[in-house]
Amino acid sequence: MSLMMEVDSIAREIETLYPEANVYRLEEPEGPAPGAFVIGLMEERRMSEARDHTLVERKYAVIRYGANARQTLLDMEALSRHLLNERLAIPIGDSARVMRIESFSYASPVKAENGTDVCSGFIQTLSREPRIEPVVEKIGKVNIRTQGMQDYLKGRDM
Repeated sequence: MSLMMEVDSIAREIETLYPEANVYRLEEPEGPAPGAFVIGLMEERRMSEARDHTLVERKYAVIRYGANARQTLLDMEALSRHLLNERLAIPIGDSARVMRIESFSYASPVKAENGTDVCSGFIQTLSREPRIEPVVEKIGKVNIRTQGMQDYLKGRDM
């Protein structure tokens, strides 16, 4: 699945929990207002898991801007509980595929230059992507000659 589909899926979860919040995807606006969230990609790692699948681990930064440190921290705690205790897996777009939330961590808020409190968190996700197999032509017709085997078997019986 595409990176943007995963980011949009995380954004939908945040918007479900905080319908009044502005959620920015992959780009942090200049001087975001209190109540905003920003989602960014920190790291992606792909591993061969099986012949037909690739394991994709992604680490996303989730930043919450708030009017005060206490509320910003409580919002991140609520988001963490929602993703880990209520969801466990987030649907990716409109497909049947999901990404699992492996962990959610966050730190104490800090005061930004504009006076807004900022709390940074990290979401570790896990998903599997099918490998694209080349299409090969099937064997159309198979002929089997058994005459040689019958002669061999007749010779053994004697």
